Amino acid sequence: PESSRAGQAMDVDAATLAPTAEAHDSMAKAVRQRALQIRIEDEARELYADWQASAAGHAIPDIVSLSDFLAVPDEDAEYRIADLWPTGGNVLLAAQFKAGKTTLVANLLRSLADGHHFLGKFRTTTPVRITLFDDELDERMLRRWLRDQNIRNTDRIQLASMKGRLSTFNILNARTRARWAELIHGSDVLILDCLRPCLDALGLDEHRDAGRFLGAWDALKKEADVSESIIVHHMGHGQERSRGDSRLLDWPDVNWKIVKESQSETEQEERFCDRRFFSALGRDVNVPEGMLQWESEGRTLMFIDGGRGETKAVDAIDIIRSILRDPENSNGLGTVALTRKLHDENVGKTIGRRAIKRAIEAGILLEMDGPRNAKILTLNPSEA
Repeated sequence: PESSRAGQAMDVDAATLAPTAEAHDSMAKAVRQRALQIRIEDEARELYADWQASAAGHAIPDIVSLSDFLAVPDEDAEYRIADLWPTGGNVLLAAQFKAGKTTLVANLLRSLADGHHFLGKFRTTTPVRITLFDDELDERMLRRWLRDQNIRNTDRIQLASMKGRLSTFNILNARTRARWAELIHGSDVLILDCLRPCLDALGLDEHRDAGRFLGAWDALKKEADVSESIIVHHMGHGQERSRGDSRLLDWPDVNWKIVKESQSETEQEERFCDRRFFSALGRDVNVPEGMLQWESEGRTLMFIDGGRGETKAVDAIDIIRSILRDPENSNGLGTVALTRKLHDENVGKTIGRRAIKRAIEAGILLEMDGPRNAKILTLNPSEA
C-alpha cells in the first residue's frame, strides 16, 4: 500500500540523515571554533575602543568630593554672551527655512571678535580665538558676507570652508578627530554652520544618529580644549523645533531659535512677511521672543523687545486709528465694540485687546466715562 511505502521512505531518509559519530565530532569542533572567533572579535572590539580612547588622550575622570570641587575658583565671566550663552556651554541654533541663520552667525562672529553687544543688546566676553566650520555657503559668497560685517579683529577668527570637503571631517574616527583637534587647538569658541550636511557626508540618519555626531563633537571640544560651541540646525517644515533625533533637544545647554512671522517659503510671499523673531531658553537662560530688525549697512541685526504677538498688537494700533477716525465713530467706542470692529479687520480678540491696552498706555487712546459706568475710547486729539 501507498502508506506503507511512504513510511518506509521516511525511515530510510531519517536513517540516512542521522549524523555519524564522526560528523557529530566535526560539528562540535566547528561550533567551538566559531565560539572562539566570536570571543576574539569581542575582545578585539574592546581593545580597539581602549586604543581609541588612549589615542585621544581620554582617561577615566577623577572622583572628587564636593568640598574639593567647590574649592576651585569660578571663572571671572559666567557668560560668553550675557543672558544668552553660559561659559562652557553648548548652543543649538535652530532656524526655519530662510529665516536668517547665516546672517545671525555672521553678526555673532563680529560681536565675539570685536566685543560689540550681540544683536545690539547682549554684552559679549571676547574670546582669544573663534573657529568657524561653514558647509553652507560657497567660499566666494562666504567671503563677501563676512567682508560686509566690517570685522576689525579678523585675526581672532579662523575658518574652514567645508562645502564639498566634508569627507575630511569624519570626527567619529579618533585619528581624524585628533588631527582636527590639533588644528583648532587654542580656540575658545567653535561654530558649525550647519549640522545636516555633516550627517549626510558621514552617512548618519538625522532621525537616529545625530547623537553619535554630537558625542564626537563633544570629544573634539575636549581634545582641543575648547570652552564653548554653537551648532546651527534647521527646524522641521512648518515647525518651531529642531528636526530629527530627540538628542538634539537635550544635548545643548541653551536653545536659540529664529522663526519667521509667516511660514511662507516663496520669494513673492516673503515680501509681505519678512519679520524674524529670536528667543533663547536653557540653563540659566530665558530670553523671551523679540523681533530681529535688519539694517542693510553691515548686514546688522538688532534685537527689539516684543515677540510676534506684541508686534501684531503694535500693527493693530494703526487699524484702531483708522476705525476711530471714521465719522461714524467720532464719539468714541466702548472696548467691546472696538474689539469687534478690530475682529472685522481680521485682528484676533487677544491681539485686539492687547493693541487697545498698548494704545491707552501710549496716550493714543483716551478713556472717557460713558453711560452706566462704561468706558468710552476716543482718539487723542493729537491723533485725530
